[in-house]
Amino acid sequence: FRPGFGLSARGPKWTDGGPALPSDCQAILEDLGLSRERPLLCVGHREGAVLAARAAAGLAADHAVQGVGLLSCGAPAKSLAAFADAPPNARRSILAGHYLPIALRMGYRTAARLFHSGPEGEDRIVGYFFKDDPEDCALLSNRKFYRITRENIAFSFENSNQIVEDIALWSSDWAPAGPSVPWTFFHGRAHRFMMASAVERYCATRPDAVCDILEGAGQMAIYLNPDRAAAALKHMVSSPAEAV
Repeated sequence: FRPGFGLSARGPKWTDGGPALPSDCQAILEDLGLSRERPLLCVGHREGAVLAARAAAGLAADHAVQGVGLLSCGAPAKSLAAFADAPPNARRSILAGHYLPIALRMGYRTAARLFHSGPEGEDRIVGYFFKDDPEDCALLSNRKFYRITRENIAFSFENSNQIVEDIALWSSDWAPAGPSVPWTFFHGRAHRFMMASAVERYCATRPDAVCDILEGAGQMAIYLNPDRAAAALKHMVSSPAEAV
């Protein structure tokens, strides 16, 4: 969903923004040389998890989709009232993403200019990213976590308009229609943009959804404990060694 990040390719068969279509996902599987018989586990991080859920629904009719892993994603929201208890900064961003996207776009463009102005600007934006997350903020003194955050932000600022679309999608009822497959959420208890309590409530109403909540972690949960995140997903696949 974000071609060119990490080691992913920037090829024409990879969706760059917008919803992931079954045809896009099929093209990716063909690029990887995967047959329809291979069991698949669709996993996404943050807004990428929304696309993973949609991809799984689109592929489930023709492929052996074992489940969906949703890492630091939050739960589908039936209404914006679900964010009434969110911190002010998160709530403002979510409401603007739905009702006043032009203002949010301008804000992100301003932030991008400050970020690219030099080291001091970078520090201010990286710190602001975790403004409501003291647990994550404390990690920024570690250069590894600072670098992860800085690179994520730099990549996002390549297309700040997409960030606004992501926020509106991420904070909506994005649960896809179609064939149902098991879902597993891996989420930090201190994630204050998408709250763990909403994930727990969602899983309590859906028998094929479970959550593993990492105490004492926020948006950086997957980076703090990747082994536990992987372990949380294993129960969905019939043969972990064969799953992709």
